[in-house]
Amino acid sequence: MTLRRTAGSEEAWGRIEVPRLGLRAFIAEGVDAGTLRVAVGHVPDTAFPDEGGNIALAGHRDTFFRPLSDLVLADVITLVTPLGAFRYEVESIDIVTPDRTDFVARGVEDVLTLVTCYPFDVLGHAPLRLIARARPVGVPRTVLGQRTGEHSVGHRTDIAGPNAETGTSQGVRP
Repeated sequence: MTLRRTAGSEEAWGRIEVPRLGLRAFIAEGVDAGTLRVAVGHVPDTAFPDEGGNIALAGHRDTFFRPLSDLVLADVITLVTPLGAFRYEVESIDIVTPDRTDFVARGVEDVLTLVTCYPFDVLGHAPLRLIARARPVGVPRTVLGQRTGEHSVGHRTDIAGPNAETGTSQGVRP
């Protein structure tokens, strides 16, 4: 059994949890309006937790991903699936323009990418995107692509997390 085979377009295949933020939401396949109304969406053609590569998840900043406004480096994100729990630690948080789609490319690096509109407090259309990238817990860290090219707006500096100074992680990925 693989998650890709079990992921249906109208049913959840997993759950995302960020305990420190109280974030807990179902994950469903797709990023269309209907899916994002009821769940966090898995970006099609990106990896699933049981595969290698970039797992990209998208959510609205005024619904399921609202707690990401308080996300910090070293926060632990867990993806709970029928195959087990996969744990990740936030390694970077960037603010970019909407035309930056390289963050959601499948890629070969094992990374979890969360995408939501930014800023959180703007009414109506948000002009930017928050991109949070997290590495599997227990896997050696490498520099994340350093893709802050001409379309990058900035890197959040108010995000030092609870484990940022010690570099320790919490738990292991199964």
